[in-house]
Amino acid sequence: MKTDMKKGWEIKKLGEVVDIINGKNQSQVICDDGKYPIYGSGENVMGYATDYICEKGTTIIGRKGNISNPIFINERFWNVDTAFGILIQNSLIIYVKQLISKVEIREQQFQV
Repeated sequence: MKTDMKKGWEIKKLGEVVDIINGKNQSQVICDDGKYPIYGSGENVMGYATDYICEKGTTIIGRKGNISNPIFINERFWNVDTAFGILIQNSLIIYVKQLISKVEIREQQFQV
């Protein structure tokens, strides 16, 4: 793979820079007075849960359905089994923010 990276940068696999959280079936945690929203691969809250599996700042990426529309969630939540939660590792947040602010994402092609 040919790259034009800056000196000192490294190529890493996605799983080395983010935590990937598998969604789980919500049937055991769904509750009318639950504290945490339940999300799938869409932006709508599907109900509320008594527990959460994703931290604030996690992005949902669908396994099927709405796969090309990542959704950033700014609160703790339960992620159902039709989607992954992607959480940037804390030490990299500043670098990812800098990268996003400098890269013309529409012009790039990424392989995941």
